[in-house]
Amino acid sequence: MAVPTRTSTFDAPLSERGMSLIELMVSLGVVAILAAIALPNLAQFNGQLKATSDSRLFATHFAAWRSEAVRRREPILVTFTDASGSDPVRFEADLDGDNVSDEVIELSRTTELFTNGSAGVPADILINGLGIAPDINSAGLELSFRNGGEESGVTVYRTGIVTFN
Repeated sequence: MAVPTRTSTFDAPLSERGMSLIELMVSLGVVAILAAIALPNLAQFNGQLKATSDSRLFATHFAAWRSEAVRRREPILVTFTDASGSDPVRFEADLDGDNVSDEVIELSRTTELFTNGSAGVPADILINGLGIAPDINSAGLELSFRNGGEESGVTVYRTGIVTFN
């Protein structure tokens, strides 16, 4: 009995043939178009993610420092350092009143901090032993964290409560 042989791949059933060069090029073209559409949105998403992350980082630490001030019944001083050169904006807390920063938190290198709508870092914030920040006015201190054109903000109130805008 003779075994049938195939002389060409075109004789093979469709399920056994590979992709042609044209099919491969069309597939790569579709992937390139989708990537060109997605990349700008990805950059915007990255900026929003960093801004939100930095605002949550500040809010979390501020709440912890407020709790620590109440627990110890002693004031805690939170200071801000503006970005300079390649250094990012950072905030520091003096937890024991010795004028030495005990905790230093740095924001993303590309994040800018705006206070009540104007660029720059706010004045120091003192949290007293009751968890109150008496230097903040009754309207609150609005902090905006901007990164890549995207913004996320928090408001710190005199009572020491932090809310997201």
